[in-house]
Amino acid sequence: MHDHEVGVTARSVFADLSVTQIHYLDAIRHLEKPTISELAKHQKVSRPTVTIALEKLARQGYLTKVSSLKDHRVSNVHLTKKGLKISELHDKIHQGYARYFENALGKAELGELVALLNKVIASMGL
Repeated sequence: MHDHEVGVTARSVFADLSVTQIHYLDAIRHLEKPTISELAKHQKVSRPTVTIALEKLARQGYLTKVSSLKDHRVSNVHLTKKGLKISELHDKIHQGYARYFENALGKAELGELVALLNKVIASMGL
């Protein structure tokens, strides 16, 4: 898929999702089936906030919550095929942006950009 095709596909696929919801799907994928508490800690929000967001994403068909076999009070969050597709497409878009930067900037400029972005990220406490 070419960068242009990814952009066109993304607009239609992401149409019913907010940026926050996409970040939840990414976090779930990268944390590999986290509990609600793990996801809340990762996203730096309260457990009830995560629960509300996950309920909406589940209704939209992007994820499921599966009760732990060890403790039925604990649920792990699993992406459906639809949720995984969104997360993977989101990663491809980010990779495309990285290629744009690599093609537009020289090695020294990329180093400066990385240093500046790391400084911004550090100031945000991320």
